[in-house]
Amino acid sequence: MANDEVHHGIEFANRYSLGIAQGNFNAATALNRLRGLANDIEHVDAAIEIAKKYEEENDGDWHLFREIEAFSFYAVGVVTCLEWHARSRLTDLFSFMPSAIGQDDLKPLANARLMAQMVEHNVSAAQLLGGMTNVASADRYLSIMKRVFESLSIPKKVHDLVNQNSEAPGLFGDEGRGGIERLQRIFEFRNALVHEIGIEIRGPYVMRNTLGPNQALEWCRFAIGCIEEIEAQITAHAPTHFPNCLDKWGYAKNEVEALDTVITVLEKEISVMFEKKNRGMKHWLKALPISRTAIEAENEMCGELYTRFFENATPVRMSLRRARLAYLNSVKDALDLLPDKG
Repeated sequence: MANDEVHHGIEFANRYSLGIAQGNFNAATALNRLRGLANDIEHVDAAIEIAKKYEEENDGDWHLFREIEAFSFYAVGVVTCLEWHARSRLTDLFSFMPSAIGQDDLKPLANARLMAQMVEHNVSAAQLLGGMTNVASADRYLSIMKRVFESLSIPKKVHDLVNQNSEAPGLFGDEGRGGIERLQRIFEFRNALVHEIGIEIRGPYVMRNTLGPNQALEWCRFAIGCIEEIEAQITAHAPTHFPNCLDKWGYAKNEVEALDTVITVLEKEISVMFEKKNRGMKHWLKALPISRTAIEAENEMCGELYTRFFENATPVRMSLRRARLAYLNSVKDALDLLPDKG
């Protein structure tokens, strides 16, 4: 690696773990993307009907929707979302529970230049390892989610959750498939699509292995169901403050409000400690309302960063609260070292 070349893992962390888009590397983003893909397919019905009518008027041999290869590429989007889900949750796990990082996980970091870049760019091992994880198969996806479940002591089995999500009616090419088989089929189809150009891709239409809109939509819905079932278990069983948990409807929780709650609790604890130590209380009580007023003013300022194209205020608000939380924890640690003063 050339000295001036930034490692791709560092670049990824800079974009999604440290930068203004840090709020996108999570399970909620994967679900939102899948819902958007499904919505796209649902809204092309009218266009397909027009195309079918046009073809019937011209030759009537084939329904055009069987020849539109664009639907096959929805498989790429589905797998990307599943990969995003696994990589982001592994990053969350490593960040929340560093003890979950194993010796084999650290092998990619055995590079002096990469370690130097980690320090230079302030990228953590958790951010780098999670972002660099390759999820190229159903087995890999399932093994990562199984690891997350086991580390968080979640009693349900990931394989069972995926299998029970196979109850939707089978469609062309998927009749009789269980959830695990369907997941494998999606990954295999996507891998062949992006890496190979065989007869099933370029041969006569009667021999081509392509997705119609119904099956593409079914795959989107299947992946949505898998992630929602997995995330419901994480929300129900993960420890308090595990990052990026979803609400009961499968949407991102308000992380800003969650941090505000933690900050309020910690400020009360520190107030009690100052009173018990019988020192510094006067200055603490003077600083506390000033800090709260400053945060509220910063909050209003962050609102000005919102545009209708990109909601970029939340990462700034999160950074402000994380900084406050780090400061409060430092104050608490310092107070712990002080003896009580009568």
